[in-house]
This record gives sequence, C-alpha cells and structure tokens, in this order.
Amino acid sequence: MIKRIFLIITLGLAYNGIAQTAEEYYDQSYDYYAAGKYKDCINLLDMAIRRDAISEHYLLKAQAYEQLAKYDKLLETLNDGLAMYPDDPWLYNERGYFYQRTGKADPAIRDYSLAIKFAGNNDSLVDVFMLNRGTAKSSKRDFEGAYEDYIFCYNFDSTDIGVLNNLAVVCDEVGRDDEVLMYLHKVIEVDTTAWFAYGNIGFAYQQKGDYEKSIEYFDIVLKDNPEEAFALSNKSYSNYKLGNLKAALKDVNKSIELLPANAYAYRNRALIYIEMGKTKKACSDMEMALQEGFTQRYGKEVINLQKKYCH
Repeated sequence: MIKRIFLIITLGLAYNGIAQTAEEYYDQSYDYYAAGKYKDCINLLDMAIRRDAISEHYLLKAQAYEQLAKYDKLLETLNDGLAMYPDDPWLYNERGYFYQRTGKADPAIRDYSLAIKFAGNNDSLVDVFMLNRGTAKSSKRDFEGAYEDYIFCYNFDSTDIGVLNNLAVVCDEVGRDDEVLMYLHKVIEVDTTAWFAYGNIGFAYQQKGDYEKSIEYFDIVLKDNPEEAFALSNKSYSNYKLGNLKAALKDVNKSIELLPANAYAYRNRALIYIEMGKTKKACSDMEMALQEGFTQRYGKEVINLQKKYCH
C-alpha cells in the first residue's frame, strides 16, 4: 500500500512537469540565469526548445554557456538558433559579439552587417548593431569604416557618450584633429562628471602642442581623482615640455608609484632626467620602459634614446 501511494505521487509530479508550457520553462530558466544557476538554466531551455522554440531561447542558452566558459557550445547554440531563425537580428548580433571577443573581426563584421540588414527600418536596433560593427572595424584598424558607422549612431542619438568617445578615438586615428576635441567636449556637455573625457581632452590639447591647456584638463581629472596615474603621467609630460621639470618629476614619480607597469611614464621620466643631466637615471628608466613593452605599443623612440644617451 505504501509503495502504491508513492508511485501515484511520483506520476502526479511527472504529469505536472509535462503540463508546463515553453513560456513557463523560459521564465523559470531566466530566474535560474539571474541566480547564477547556468546548468539548470540550460536544462530548462532545452525543454522549452522541445516544446515550442523561439529565438530568445537560443540567445539565453548561448549566454549561459558563455558564463560557463563553454565557447564551443555557445557557438553551436547560436548556429542552431540561426538555422531555425535565419533572419533574427539579435542572433547575428550575439554571434558577431562572440567573434569580436575572440579576435575574429571579419566574421564579426559580417554578422553585425546581417543584424543590420534584418533589423530593417528599426533604427533603434540598427543603432545598436552599427555601434558594435564600428567597434569591430576599429579593432582591425578600419578607422574610416568605423567612423561611418559611428556617424550613423551619432545622427541617431547625439548624446550617446559611448558613441561620442568612440568618434573621438577614430578621428584621432585618421587625423580629424578638430573633430576629436569637438566630440570630447560634447561628452562633457552631456555629462560633466565624465572624468575620462577631461583626460582625453587634455591629451588632445597636448598632441596639438597646447601644453598649458592640457594641464587645465588633467587638473580637472586629478581634482576628484588625485591618484589617477595616467593623468599624472600626462600632466608630467606637459610640464616637461613647458620646462617645469621639478613639477614634472613630482607627478611622474607619483604616477609610477601608483602604476609601476606604465611604460609611457618611465619614458616621460627618462626625458625629464635627460634635461636634468641625470643620464644614468634616464638610462635606467629607458630600460624599464622597454621591459614594460614601450616599443610594442608606441614605437622605437626609447630605443633611439638609448642609442643616443646610454652607449
């Protein structure tokens, strides 16, 4: 008798499980995802897909595999979703994002382009996919192509800080110097607390040779972020160019103390030491700059300085 009652209860539970709809499975799987229970999320999504698959099931399943670092399964899931929904823009966008993160710019650009195509006249979606495609183009140094995509996004929403900053970056790469400052100033018009933009404005003025103006903007950053190592290093370089060697050395020393791995700061301090006639210390800093990868990131300037002062 006891065994029979247990069997009836078990069957009842099984029946209730079968009665769940795909939508109910999806809702519960989303809760599991939010709770970090990614394997449970995937199991329920598989049930939802068997009941009545929709593209959102594949998207969430791919994201769960990403959290589990199962990237082959992630890509397999997106491919399965696109086999069923070959005109779903979000699936192409998600796959493009996967390719972009794994350093495969060309397939990422292809998928973002398909996402744009299938977004049709939905400009708010196209804006998202254009921004992503612009970033993928930028990663393969197609800055003109990235500029075109970002301009679309700018025309859609001229107050998007991410778009404005990205435009400034690619304008710097293609020599649109006046536009660099224009877009960065627009960032701080939108958000006066965007300290990164003040730092970028300072750097832009520095590149134009307006060192006093650049220091004004680095000081804005340092007022609220006194331990921002890059602002300290850049301010140091501007003071060096103005001949304020004592102030320059003070700031670059603090920058290196805060961020010892900054190759650019060692190069800056080497230049200051050269002006102070402290060649031995300059050569030591040049060696540190090279160890921290200066040449790979910025070119052969430090190597040329070594040849001139250290041999």
